[in-house]
Amino acid sequence: YTFVAVMVAGCSVERRKIMRMLGAKVIVTPAPLGGTGMVQKAEELAAEHGWFLARQFETDANAAFHEKTTGPEILEAFSGKRLDYWVTGYGTGGTFTGAGRAIKRARPGVKIVLSEPEKAPMVTSGIRQERKEVLGAFGAPAAKHEKWTPHPIQGWAPNFIPLVAEKGLEDKIHDEVRLVGGDAGIRTALELARQEGIFCGIS
Repeated sequence: YTFVAVMVAGCSVERRKIMRMLGAKVIVTPAPLGGTGMVQKAEELAAEHGWFLARQFETDANAAFHEKTTGPEILEAFSGKRLDYWVTGYGTGGTFTGAGRAIKRARPGVKIVLSEPEKAPMVTSGIRQERKEVLGAFGAPAAKHEKWTPHPIQGWAPNFIPLVAEKGLEDKIHDEVRLVGGDAGIRTALELARQEGIFCGIS
């Protein structure tokens, strides 16, 4: 199948290059429109061409996949060992909601900490995300969340709270929410690379 990825200009050039290397067509939307602009463009293209819209921010399949894979993988890695905390952020919310469900079900005593950028305290604010119906399904963001501002932690907290993440919040999978500064994310990524040999992104 031909895959078309719609990415906001704030996504790294490296991410775009990797997607193109894998054969995807990448469409870049203006940075000022944020995540909602990216999603709206994908919706428009799907409606215009009759394409399948993945709806990764809304579909239950997202969290279900992580519940069957990522969560059990974490549990297997800690088999016979202590697992006191699991700290995660949210992009679509799939890892948080799905892996979180699997971890809580198997080990209810594990504390799950959900993190979000200091500059985008959307969950922390308690203000619900405005939603709309698109192509017969409800849940897409209707507008940018009022507490979002640009932040450097790519892959985390688009400018709305995804429906997938909201379902995890409603299920009270997390025990607490912690805000993380962009500088701390960048510094930690560098420390992990230099001191532990773990090459990862700042999210």
